Amino acid sequence: RYYTWLTAEYLIDDLAEIVKSSAFAQAVREEALETGSWDDPEVSIPTGAIQGATSSGKLHRILTVSIVWSDASQLAGIANATVTVLREQAASFFSLSDSDRIEIHIIDPPTVSLIGPGLTQRLQIPIRIFLALLAGVALTFLLDYLDDTVRGKEEVEALGILVLGEIPAPRRFTRFSQRSHKP
Repeated sequence: RYYTWLTAEYLIDDLAEIVKSSAFAQAVREEALETGSWDDPEVSIPTGAIQGATSSGKLHRILTVSIVWSDASQLAGIANATVTVLREQAASFFSLSDSDRIEIHIIDPPTVSLIGPGLTQRLQIPIRIFLALLAGVALTFLLDYLDDTVRGKEEVEALGILVLGEIPAPRRFTRFSQRSHKP
């Protein structure tokens, strides 16, 4: 009995890695296409996308497979295909003799749950706005630091240059200022 439990531990450890492999993703893809799990058979199912969307966890000889997908109906098809591949083809991923077999029992059937956006997606816009403001302020200070324009006679005298004359700034005339100077 001890060796049975130990073998189950090893098989679950290996299955957790197999579920993340491209060979498993290819088998799930083929199963989903065969069973017609997709609403639109013309839609391409990329193996790499299935592989990247699939993760596994193991605890006490229980394997949990999680799949994150954008379309709920396609996700249900992938989940059902995953269950079928695990039940019917799991032994083919191992080097077992014909007399050996693997029994996989599904504890919970596949469920599709909506999840909200992750922390990265929620923080993306505020972080981008903050970085844009920070870059704008930094650029403003940099341009002010690099600006060598002389703005008044005090700046010229501070350089040790004698000022002989100054052209006054043009006055801005408004209707109000024109009325106030009339007698």
